[in-house]
Amino acid sequence: MRCYRRLRVAKGLRDKVSNNHGMSPERGKCSGLNLHKRVVSLLKSLGKWVNTTKQIGCVAGIEVGNEFHWRGELCIVGLHNDFQRGIDCIPSLDGRIWATSIVESGRYDSATTNSASSEEIPYCGECENLVFGVKKKKKVKDHKLVGGNLALMNNMVDRKPVRVIRRYNLLRTLPFHLQLLPKGPALFQLQKMFRKCVEGLGRERLHVA
Repeated sequence: MRCYRRLRVAKGLRDKVSNNHGMSPERGKCSGLNLHKRVVSLLKSLGKWVNTTKQIGCVAGIEVGNEFHWRGELCIVGLHNDFQRGIDCIPSLDGRIWATSIVESGRYDSATTNSASSEEIPYCGECENLVFGVKKKKKVKDHKLVGGNLALMNNMVDRKPVRVIRRYNLLRTLPFHLQLLPKGPALFQLQKMFRKCVEGLGRERLHVA
């Protein structure tokens, strides 16, 4: 992933690649999520993406315990193709959707960052962030069985496994690391799904285990 990290910090190199491939130049300061989207787009134009077809199950060349510094790196290797959503999905032949992977970011009420077992992980599903929603005085809505949450239910019914990548802090000089869970299977089978009322907020959340 050295090319990803070099492009992330070297604007001159990004401009050179953009110019060579006929891409529009960066306008203003490029940072945060926009910066990572830019880097991923540049690497795609350079033909650096692998495993470009979404799939359920193991990904070629990726082993349990592999570490990644940024969400964009997950896109490049084909582990998780959605920058912002925690659940990545794939359509089935009959028009339904299945979940291919979950990124446990550690920012939600079911965070497993420091306590996750390699054999069983609770996951609160895809929703608005309770903590950040409350801080911004935003009305937090109940979970709905749509999108990624519906895909997870389909996986459970159809017995389809899901890749799980969790976020954990390794060094204070880095914002976070992501890794396939160590000391256990890279693929997890969904066992149950239930609703749980969040104390103090009166809102329901879907939970998966």
